[in-house]
Order: sequence, then C-alpha cells, then structure tokens
Amino acid sequence: MATTPVNTHNDEIGEGTVALVKTTKLMILMLRIAIAVLLIAYILSGFFYVEPTEYALVLRFGKISGTAGEEIVESGSWQWAWPKPIGEVVRIPKKTQSLSTDYFYFNDEYLGGPESKPALSADAGPLVTGTDGYLLTKDENILHAKWGITYDIVDPVTYYTSQTDANATIRRIFESTILKRIARTAIDQALYADPDDLRKKVKKDTLKAFEELNIGIKVKFVNFGESTPPRTSVLAFHEVQKSEHIKQTLILEAETYRSTTVQSAKGLAKQRQAEANAYASELIASVQAEAQYFNQLLEQYQAKPDIAIRNLISITRQHVMQNAEKILLPAAPGEIRIRLNRIKPTVINAATATGSSNHQPH
Repeated sequence: MATTPVNTHNDEIGEGTVALVKTTKLMILMLRIAIAVLLIAYILSGFFYVEPTEYALVLRFGKISGTAGEEIVESGSWQWAWPKPIGEVVRIPKKTQSLSTDYFYFNDEYLGGPESKPALSADAGPLVTGTDGYLLTKDENILHAKWGITYDIVDPVTYYTSQTDANATIRRIFESTILKRIARTAIDQALYADPDDLRKKVKKDTLKAFEELNIGIKVKFVNFGESTPPRTSVLAFHEVQKSEHIKQTLILEAETYRSTTVQSAKGLAKQRQAEANAYASELIASVQAEAQYFNQLLEQYQAKPDIAIRNLISITRQHVMQNAEKILLPAAPGEIRIRLNRIKPTVINAATATGSSNHQPH
C-alpha cells in the first residue's frame, strides 16, 4: 500500500496569508484609532477663549460667520469654531493702538545710527535721495519730522473687511494727510509759531480721511514729535529763532514800559484833576463868600453911605497896620491919628527914619 506525500508548500502559503491578514487588520485598526484620535484632536482644537481685551471674528471658508450684527464673538468666554482649513478665528484688540512714522525724517542708519549722525552744521552733508525722508512746506522749505497716532477700533467687522493690511493702510492714510497739511503750512509756523495748532489740524484732517474711507477706527490723538529743518541749515534757523526771541523780548519790554507809563500818566491825571476840583471848589466857595460880603456892604452903603465908608477905611487901616513892621509918617506938620494894634504898640518916628525934624506920632 502506497502512502500520499504531505504538501508542506501549501501549508506555508496558508500560514503566511493568515499572518498577512492579521497584520493588515491590525494596521487598519491602528489607522482607525489614529484617525479617530486626529479627528478628536481636530475637533478639540476648535475650542478657543476670547480675552476681555479683544474682539473675535469666526471665519468659515474665508467668510465671517454669523448673522448681520452678531458677527462679533462675546468676549471673556469659551467658544468653538471649525479649525483650519474650514474655519479660522481672527482676534482684534480692544485696547488703544498706537502707530508712529519716521518716514519724513532723515535716515541716520546708514551713518552708523543716531550716535554717529552728522553734527548740526553747514558741513553735515546733503540729503540722500531715497534714504532721507522730508516734507515740503508752503514756502518751499524742507522739514524733517516724526509723527505718531493713537486710535481705537470701534467697528471690528469693518476694520477687518475694509483692508488686507490694517497697519499699512492706516500708516499710508496718516502720512498722506501729514503731507497735504504741511504743503499748506509755512515752516516758521510748523517749527516756532504754534506747533500744537499744526498737530490739531493734522488730527482733524486724519479724522476726516478715516471717516470718508470708513475703515472702522477712531483717532484719539496725533503726536507731532521731533522736528527740524535740514542739518545743513538748522544753524541759520537757530539764528532766526534767536533774533525772533530778541524781538519778542524787546516788544514785551516796550509793552511793559508803555503800560507802566500809561498807568502812571492816568494816576497823575487823576491827581491833577482832583487838585483842580479841590481848587475849583475852594475858589467857588471863596468867591461866594466875597460876593456875600460885598452884598452886605452894599446894603450897608445903600442904607448909610458915610458910616459904611468910614468903617471900610478903618478896617483897611487896621489890616495894614497889623501886618506892618515899620510905619513911615510924612514930615509935613499936621496931626495924624492912627489906631494901633495893642500887640505892636511901638511906632517909629518918621523924622528918625527920614532924617527930618521930630514929629511925635499920636
């Protein structure tokens, strides 16, 4: 009886297939687990927290999701949105933003930085085209200046949708308004007369430009920083400023002298007027008293002329004798009767005074 040989090759093929199938199933299981983990991680990555100091907009396929007026995600809360590439979260700061520009200032980097910039003198060197920035004033002078702006984002949706690069857009608008305003301003007004007035005008122009373009921001403050004429002419400008300062000082001194002189003249005029008024009052009172006295004399004279005349003669003699230190009597013979003041009874002999014969007064 013959025996049938065992097919070991087929057995090896069967075992290899089984092992391959098991390995494939294991790989598929691991792949499924990896996909599930990645899916869970992808879904979990969609959770985000909105800080109280920021706005948040949720994009879906590049467009802002949410109904009109409700696009802004509530601040201070956890939210979920589809992660990239389906969705994206755009964060916009609430706090005040600041932006500065030295586009109109001379560049000192190519000279080794601010520490190595040329001195302010006639040998400082010319402006380098394409490197140094500047402004052209109304009176065709060159002005270098640094500017700054602070602003708030008041409409996040408009802010995000109105431009692709917000900072670049704001910077260009701001620099454009500066350029236009300086072109209508003389350099002495910008540098010396009233720099704050220029700053306010630039702010007004910037506000108007942003309102017209409607990019969702509101300007709070415009800063007019460091400013100077070209390095080669700054010393000449300093001399002009010095002369202007001397001029203003002299004008102030002249105004002070004028004010002091006017006040002194007014005070003197009031004094003279008061003295004149007092003299006028005194003179009027004296004239009125004299008039009253003469009216009384007139009444006495009209009533008794002889007695009135004798009284006047007596009063006149008494008045003369009271104030006389010497009395001269005529040398001719005759008798003169004089009523003398008892305080001064001494009478000088007329003969002694004149060298004539003695005549005793009575």
